[in-house]
Amino acid sequence: MDERTKNRLRQLAVLVIVGAAAGIAYMPFVADEVTTAQAIRFAAQGAIIVLLTFGFEFFVAQGPASERLRQAPFVVVLISKSLITTTLIVIAYMIGGLLLFPDRFAENTAFRDLARDTGYALVVALWLQFLLLVRGLVGGRILTNIILGRYHKPLGENRIFMFLDVGGSTALAEKSGGVGAYAMISRFFFDVAQETARYGGDTHEYIGDEVVVTWPFESKRRNARCLECYFAIHERLKLKASSYERKFGLVPEFRASLHGGPIVAGECGDDKREIVYFGDTINTAARMQEKCKELRRKLVISGDLLRQMELRPNYSAASLGKVRLRGRKRPIELFDIELG
Repeated sequence: MDERTKNRLRQLAVLVIVGAAAGIAYMPFVADEVTTAQAIRFAAQGAIIVLLTFGFEFFVAQGPASERLRQAPFVVVLISKSLITTTLIVIAYMIGGLLLFPDRFAENTAFRDLARDTGYALVVALWLQFLLLVRGLVGGRILTNIILGRYHKPLGENRIFMFLDVGGSTALAEKSGGVGAYAMISRFFFDVAQETARYGGDTHEYIGDEVVVTWPFESKRRNARCLECYFAIHERLKLKASSYERKFGLVPEFRASLHGGPIVAGECGDDKREIVYFGDTINTAARMQEKCKELRRKLVISGDLLRQMELRPNYSAASLGKVRLRGRKRPIELFDIELG
């Protein structure tokens, strides 16, 4: 089970508990009497609603089956997902009515109440999906950290950075124009994001045909996730090669640099707030990306980061020697990693 699935299961479990608590909190407003048995039924109803709606969101709407929908315009995604979520909430109401509140369907007002609940569910679904889509625009962890104020004051951390840029975009721009190149890069970044999420990475920013991904330093085994992510992107491109060839006339190639160490993170901006990373670590990672192209390598990783990793047996590391990077006086040892 990959890291993204584990995180989603943990989040779903927490949300189901929250849904059960919300059901109990809603009980005094509609129940004729407040009893333990009633509390259990309302808790179960809240849990069913959350399980269906967020189960769909985590494992269908954010899964491989919905990739085309997620690439649609904002309004199309909002309306489509809101209608589906409304349907799921109504289904949850009906399941609850049949299993937990059978007397509800025996009342004369059953259809009127169902129409009212459907309208209420649509409003809730629209707000929920709007918030989820905005969260996706900003980035889930970034939005959470901004709300919690984690980086309101500068904070020192140890982080890993991957600078990854697309090859072939210039040639495609000459052949198909800027729109064609952009379409390929956008599609490529979408595919990259699926793998970075699977391996616990956060997309920091997109710069032209380059994306910057970051991970926190953890154990030596978990620090190797960035390498696993890099090779997973290669595998994904192999699987989608025919699709790229058919649509763009080529399969994009890419280069990546990996480096880690201490940085300072903090909130910046006014009209658009972002979490920005400062320090020699991120500058070095960017310079390594330049050197990667100069050395004609697909991947370079610093010796400093490599020593903080526990590699799988099928990885082999080869030293490229100590090299000088632009703007740095001290040489740094670089390695190439191959998958055996």
